[in-house]
Amino acid sequence: TSEELIFRAALLQGVSPAVLGVGSLALVSGLLFGLPHYGGHPGGPVGVALAGFLGWLACTATLQTGGLAWAWTLHVVLDVVILTIVLAAERVQPEPEQVSG
Repeated sequence: TSEELIFRAALLQGVSPAVLGVGSLALVSGLLFGLPHYGGHPGGPVGVALAGFLGWLACTATLQTGGLAWAWTLHVVLDVVILTIVLAAERVQPEPEQVSG
């Protein structure tokens, strides 16, 4: 919820689509949302690109619907999928062998 309020609601309150243009505003939202996800799951450039795409998509949905419901729902669903994958990956990793001295 906080990310949607920061990267969608606050941005759209501060910058009018009439000033920047709808497409440019969605790209700015995607960029601003993607960059902080460099250290996320997945991280690095792939994480930035994926989160940036989500940011663009969420901003486009917000602009088209006039509300945050679709953006928030999409964000929550993707976070649940990512968390499930991360937790599943941790469960299947073998335990490191202990070296006895």
